[in-house]
Amino acid sequence: MRTPRRIAVFLSALAVASASSAVVASSAQAAAACYAGELCVYQHSNYTGSVFKVPADSRGWLCDMDLRNNTFYNGEPMDNKASSIKNNTGKAVDLYLDPATNGIDIDYIISWQQSVPNMATVVPSGSFAGGNLDNQLSGIC
Repeated sequence: MRTPRRIAVFLSALAVASASSAVVASSAQAAAACYAGELCVYQHSNYTGSVFKVPADSRGWLCDMDLRNNTFYNGEPMDNKASSIKNNTGKAVDLYLDPATNGIDIDYIISWQQSVPNMATVVPSGSFAGGNLDNQLSGIC
């Protein structure tokens, strides 16, 4: 009689553990969603890994010209680490590879409602022409 009871207790504990991990997984997926009006930068291609949602500046624009002091939601440094972007705003967004240019050198423009699933396929203009934007982003506005 003890063996069936132990099996029942074990199976109950296993069911609770499985349910808990499912809740954690869905919470992590929800945190990476990019909603209407948001500009989201993802750590990996195809909108995977952690995310950074670009905050509004003093003008109300989703803009950050120096990503060196920012982190993805998982705490990893963000500068030169982005591999995909979702622009769910109604405005075009300029991408910059060097914050030292103070917005003078626009390297790529993402139009409104455009997404870039793999920054390695994007060839920039300006002084960085010839490479790609994967793990190169330092400013976005």
